[in-house]
Amino acid sequence: MWGVVLWMVADALCAIDTVRGFIGLDVETGLPLLNIHGLSTWGGLSGPAVKPVAVRMVYQAAQAVKIPVIGMGGIMNAEDALEFILTHPARPVNSGMMNDRFFLNVGGAGFDVMVLDFANAARKRLSGIGSYLYGVLRAISAFRPIPMHVEIGGDVVLDGHYMICSVGNGRFIGGGIPITPKADVTDGLFDIQLVDAVPRWKIPFYLPSLMMGTLFKHPPAHNYRASSCTLSSPGMRLQLDGEILPVEHTHFVCESDALLMHW
Repeated sequence: MWGVVLWMVADALCAIDTVRGFIGLDVETGLPLLNIHGLSTWGGLSGPAVKPVAVRMVYQAAQAVKIPVIGMGGIMNAEDALEFILTHPARPVNSGMMNDRFFLNVGGAGFDVMVLDFANAARKRLSGIGSYLYGVLRAISAFRPIPMHVEIGGDVVLDGHYMICSVGNGRFIGGGIPITPKADVTDGLFDIQLVDAVPRWKIPFYLPSLMMGTLFKHPPAHNYRASSCTLSSPGMRLQLDGEILPVEHTHFVCESDALLMHW
């Protein structure tokens, strides 16, 4: 079964749905209990009763394939869901350190910090991606390029004015925007995105690429992969996993296989 799934090049596997079953017979008439005018078929068993079968099958699937396995069947509360999560073996993932602060996802300075400022201010009226899009529009009108000194992996040294400087262990910010789309939490490297400053009127032309994770394909963007990175700028305000910090000099280090996670 699992070999067929892999042969089809599936992105993920869901297990399980309702289990096929026979509802039973009316002992007085001899007719199946699930029938319409004497015609019947198999029934289905679902709900809490199928959870033991579901957990077993999800466990076997997780052992057999290397794609994500989504467990379901008989989940009634958080403890049930946790049982399914724990069927997957714990896997090592990277974490990051910025100076003396731990982070898991993305740190950066520039346009995205301004967006976060405006988005946070709008959260009383908007939520999720809506507040972030509002922040994007407000940030366009207020944006000023950031002078930045950048050192990447000890080999690359850059000085310039940038619109975005992002260091990603994870990929997404702002409710699902892939700011560092090449990041992989298992490879021991950061995905580093630098985007040269452009005139404000040009920023909207790059927003669709930013939202779709293809900004790195455009000329203002520069993509690097490294286990360490330094950002320095006078008066810099940095966002680290959504928290805004005033810091003028930062040193990022990727801690390979620092955590074990069930995912």
